[in-house]
Amino acid sequence: MDYDIKHFYHYSRLVQLEMAHRGYKCDISNFIKWTNDNLNFCLIYNNDDLFKDWHNDRYMHQCLLNLQEKYDCGGISEEEYRILVNNTCIED
Repeated sequence: MDYDIKHFYHYSRLVQLEMAHRGYKCDISNFIKWTNDNLNFCLIYNNDDLFKDWHNDRYMHQCLLNLQEKYDCGGISEEEYRILVNNTCIED
């Protein structure tokens, strides 16, 4: 992929924050080290700009199919899958 490494950092940070919000224990030491070593990574991006040319409808569809496969193979619970079905365009 040829996306900006700063975008990758900020997107990863958003994922880490969401996981922490959902109750997962996240080790943020990598983010702290990366930020300390690369202070220019601290720039704030508008979330809409992150991967704007990459995260399109086709990518979203692929992600949703991946999650459906995880459910089919037992990787996520039925409850988690139902939340996805109710909040996205996944067809049951």
